[in-house]
Amino acid sequence: MAFFNRHFGYSVSGIEYVDELVAITQQNMGMQGIHADILNLDFFQADLTPDSYDVVFSGGFIEHFEDLNVVVSRIAMLSRKFVITTVPNLYGLNGFVSRVVRPKVFYSHNRIEKKLLRNLHEESGLETLFCNYVGGLQLPMLSEAAFFDEKKRFIKHVNLPFRCFNLISRTISKYTNVYPRTRFMSAHLMYIGRKRVGSVVEAKLSGSETK
Repeated sequence: MAFFNRHFGYSVSGIEYVDELVAITQQNMGMQGIHADILNLDFFQADLTPDSYDVVFSGGFIEHFEDLNVVVSRIAMLSRKFVITTVPNLYGLNGFVSRVVRPKVFYSHNRIEKKLLRNLHEESGLETLFCNYVGGLQLPMLSEAAFFDEKKRFIKHVNLPFRCFNLISRTISKYTNVYPRTRFMSAHLMYIGRKRVGSVVEAKLSGSETK
């Protein structure tokens, strides 16, 4: 939200169903001097107005659900212009490391590859502007709930080589301007789409109140 506000001048809002995280997000935005409306609601139960936002962004969200079509369709419903979706790349080197060092996290995610991500959005009435692997090479690290449950004090030490690797990778990419966009090496997958004129979804939204 801070990025969209600062770089593009958007008024921003978000949705979060955990009370504590709503408060933390509001505090975070306040510290940055950004006004943001944080809705304390369940995304799937909330009575949200279709066609309400110029841009609907989700990062690391849709892969947590089994029925991807339902999630993406609801996201597309809210947008009158653009949808931006990012998911972790759980294939290639990134997926291998995640599966080995944090299997609980790995198997709790729905693995999504480029063709699937594109099809999900196009079936929801979007025209694809960009769909590719992004972010360079950044290896996943352990979280406290993911591994070494009885030895959480060791996690910082175990993560140290991963942190060092990621720092070196970011530095090399920054100065060479080389960011691998491959299923084998990239950390994330990104989709950017635009609501199609005359699409089924748009037809359903015709006449809806916007804000």
